[in-house]
Amino acid sequence: MANRVVKVNVQKIRELASLKDMNLKKLEIVAGISNGTIAKWVSGDARVDKLYRVADALGTNVDKLLEKV
Repeated sequence: MANRVVKVNVQKIRELASLKDMNLKKLEIVAGISNGTIAKWVSGDARVDKLYRVADALGTNVDKLLEKV
């Protein structure tokens, strides 16, 4: 499962992070992922394992962070 990739709604991540008084850099630190990872999701796919970390840091579930197609 760690190698699966998905499309992410980065704007939604920004909004949820803002509600927790975090910018993307701080969110990445809290989630334990590399600096710039979330910004790369704008033009590419996110690894599911990293997306779960972000969802946990935001106190939400992964479904809320996915692009609806």
